[in-house]
Amino acid sequence: MIRDDLQSLTAWTTQQLVAFLGSVSAARDETAAMQSAAEGVAIAADAEVGAVIVDGVVRSCIGFGRHRVPADALLAACRDSAATVEIPGAGRAEVLAAELGRNRPGHLLTARVGAPFAAAERGMINAMADVLGLALDVLSALESERAARQLSEQHTRQVTELLRTLREQRQLTLSRFSRIQHLIADRDCPLEQVLDEITATAGELVECDVSVLRVGPDSVSTYGLDDAAAAAVRSGADELGTRAERCGIPVVDNDVAVGSGFACFGEPSIRSALAVPVLLRGSETIGHLLLASRHPDHRFTTLEEALATSLAEHAALAVQDAQTVDALRKALSDAQHRASHDPLTGLANRATFLSALESALAHQESPESAPGADAETSSVEVGDQAGDQVDAAPGLDDGASGEAGVPGEESTDDESSDGRRTRSPRGGETTCVLYIDLDYFKQINDTHGHLVGDQLLVVTASRLRHGVREGDVVARLGGDEFAVLLTSVADEQQAQAIAQRLYLAVTRPAQLHGESVWPSASFGVAAAVPDDTPISVITRADLALYEAKRRGRGQVAVYRAGMGESAA
Repeated sequence: MIRDDLQSLTAWTTQQLVAFLGSVSAARDETAAMQSAAEGVAIAADAEVGAVIVDGVVRSCIGFGRHRVPADALLAACRDSAATVEIPGAGRAEVLAAELGRNRPGHLLTARVGAPFAAAERGMINAMADVLGLALDVLSALESERAARQLSEQHTRQVTELLRTLREQRQLTLSRFSRIQHLIADRDCPLEQVLDEITATAGELVECDVSVLRVGPDSVSTYGLDDAAAAAVRSGADELGTRAERCGIPVVDNDVAVGSGFACFGEPSIRSALAVPVLLRGSETIGHLLLASRHPDHRFTTLEEALATSLAEHAALAVQDAQTVDALRKALSDAQHRASHDPLTGLANRATFLSALESALAHQESPESAPGADAETSSVEVGDQAGDQVDAAPGLDDGASGEAGVPGEESTDDESSDGRRTRSPRGGETTCVLYIDLDYFKQINDTHGHLVGDQLLVVTASRLRHGVREGDVVARLGGDEFAVLLTSVADEQQAQAIAQRLYLAVTRPAQLHGESVWPSASFGVAAAVPDDTPISVITRADLALYEAKRRGRGQVAVYRAGMGESAA
């Protein structure tokens, strides 16, 4: 019943986070996102009040109806975790506030009368606050992008007005600007391709001999230069463009001295040049657009300066759009990772483990189907942290037998211990589950402190991850319980040998924050049989784990028929 409740709680938490992410991500602006967040956190926590506080101001709040929002009390609750707030008609409520993140000073807050907030709810609301902080950052960037886009469109209209008397040029200008905007809007178009198109457009519309677009330290696009001259331009900086970046305004030189500043552009010599800064969000200089002519009578006009300025703004818009898309993708990826992984150890969580086990069982029943290769075989690297001394567990030989002196069961044949065959149709291989529990973990927490206890969980996760084979899945199911999915073993004998090897790795002494710890662990082993479900396999592995603990802990026990009656 407890395991089912934990599974239901994990699934419920994941559903709430996904629903919260979808609601906040669908908001058109920051105000709508904060209103959705206040409503979403109150619904998820079954609370009377939900609020968002940014920069010391209550930006969104529900739950007080027609009564005045007690802003001072809510702000005090953000500073004092023990503070409460009075809800008219409901009574005094416990307040839970979670920080939005380093980039956005503020809190996501909820208050509830009655039942205190559980640890799972606190973790869920902290995750919601992280999601809201990322969403607000992305929406802020999108708002800046919209402003930059409006400014760019304004300049485009000005350029079009100036070119109204040049009918042929006007049509070319519109078509090229339309193409640039289409490329910017295409999320699959590489940024370098957009910048190359802007550079070529500048050279063709202004009818100059050379155009160079420099964005950042490494990105340089050229038009009208041979390979040698283009390479020379990429390796150095031009004086006129550097001056435009420093001043932040267009710079024109219609009387360039022969051979000065543009020698790398080749012959004939450059006679006039125009440089326009590329300003990200209208203020941050990230490069420049340079136009140059070799004709002795060419003079850059106000019209050409306006055209170059609009193209430089499109370059800034392309860079900003690419940064916004990257930030949004990263935010979504981070949210998905948090929903499927344990935050302390970086291992797969219970829901991810059950999904991987379900895929493995389906493949075992249907050998022609593709294997469940999309299950994670290793988690985020944990490594040695905070002074822990952790050695990689020795590699496992798939056919190795147990080490001498390791507690365990005698070898088994091709039938499971309850008499049913464990071999699958997949070339004589089967799926097994190892259920692992750290013995005396509460005593370690009580003796050495929770910091050492948490580090022991991290070390155990690292040892398990380094000790399994490629294709196996390691997960933390909760508390001090772990599980390993062995996706292809010959029989229970091989699974038991692997469990014994992992037992040796997990129970090695460790130095954690200056404390010497001698871990102990109990292992339960169960093999899948036809018509198994993920829950049935895990249940048998759990019964075997119970048997190992009943025998005195520090044991590796293989499931046998009747263990359920023994546990009862």
